[in-house]
Amino acid sequence: MLPRPQRVARALSLAVCALALLGLAAVLWVYAELPRSARHRVKHVLAEPIARALHDEADAAPLGLALPADAKTRAADLVGLAQAARPGARIEVLDFENPDLRVGQVEFIWQDLRRPELDALVERLGIADMARGQRAELADFAALASKVRGLAAHVENGFETSDADYAISDAQRLLDQAASGRTFTCYFYSLVLAQALVALGHPARLVGSGFDERFAHATVEVWLASKRRWVLLDADYDLYYLRGETPLNAWDLHELWFPAWLQYRRGLFEDRAEDTDARRSAFAPFTAVGEGLTLVHGTVTDPRIPRMLAASPGGKHVGIYKSFAIAQRNDWLTEHYPPGHPSATRELSFGEMGSAWLAEYDGDFSARAADLYPDVNALQVAFEPAEGGAVALRLGTRTPWFSHFEVARNDGAPERVEGDRYVWPLPPGEHRLRLWPVNVRGVRGSEVRLALRIDAASTP
Repeated sequence: MLPRPQRVARALSLAVCALALLGLAAVLWVYAELPRSARHRVKHVLAEPIARALHDEADAAPLGLALPADAKTRAADLVGLAQAARPGARIEVLDFENPDLRVGQVEFIWQDLRRPELDALVERLGIADMARGQRAELADFAALASKVRGLAAHVENGFETSDADYAISDAQRLLDQAASGRTFTCYFYSLVLAQALVALGHPARLVGSGFDERFAHATVEVWLASKRRWVLLDADYDLYYLRGETPLNAWDLHELWFPAWLQYRRGLFEDRAEDTDARRSAFAPFTAVGEGLTLVHGTVTDPRIPRMLAASPGGKHVGIYKSFAIAQRNDWLTEHYPPGHPSATRELSFGEMGSAWLAEYDGDFSARAADLYPDVNALQVAFEPAEGGAVALRLGTRTPWFSHFEVARNDGAPERVEGDRYVWPLPPGEHRLRLWPVNVRGVRGSEVRLALRIDAASTP
């Protein structure tokens, strides 16, 4: 038998161990009872220092040159400076397309467009011709979405997909899985499409949307330079949306849905319906959702697509955009952040948008539309005085991985402008100017157009 002091020490040690185990069990129980968003926050706090030590932040993308806050950007400013350059001349504005840049305040992590992995993805997908042409038209983007949709069969609701599969995000590994016969969900189609668009040099990002936590969807938004707006591509359903001649994005579809949703909520309040299935079926009669909306389908013939569309209110799947969040990174191809790294899962949603789908959302919120929908691959021109009968143009842009500007005078070929200043000679006659920002992959952004007629000064 052990001496009494040793028995006491052993008993105390066992008591301390038991208390420690009970404390640990209590902590784990409290953690398990937390909402999912709170559990995410706890994991981030604990894992973030380790994750940051394992992986540095990616290089920030050069976005070009910002205009001064007091820059002269209006047609009247251009006319005034042209008048000063040509005293007594009659100045007529023939064309003026120089919209303000909508600039977000939330950091976005842009894929480094200099990386050779982008060229490897372009070659593997067989889209080198599109890259060489640097086309930025919606029909080309939609054709690429159809191509991605045809890479793998769809699996319903991801029942055949494990958590380990969802940890794979770079397109090359996903293409390896497709080649081995694995099925995809909307999330994987969207990941491959977004990275293919980025590999071609076009700004693209992932959008997660949902009616509630059981009905979620993933799509892609890409910057369409010709329309100067973000547009949505649904690779899973192989379609995009038009209203008139305008291609729509997730925000547009959300705004189409919301009036009908408010009508449904008023009816719900009056009827006191509590059953989830009853609420969903009660919404079905709102067939007016999506009136005036055209669905432009691609080449995929999967019978699941028309079946799923027909089952949605209005037949156009607009309700899935009741809530949405936008990923704030598109560097999945080359950056593989460890779990807990703040850049791994960053996303942004509109601050006033509440729903069951966002009840467990762990991203950020903003009440500024410009944070969710900033202008990219776009420029704005400011006007300054110059000598010799000319006006100086100051060029500002928000272009991820910006390279240079291009300017075309009248019917001439575009010329490269390295700096942020261009002198526009204005002798008597008609003058037309087109300007673009260009990124390091040679993709032109949205165009600015200016045109003046200078009539010679009349002699007294």
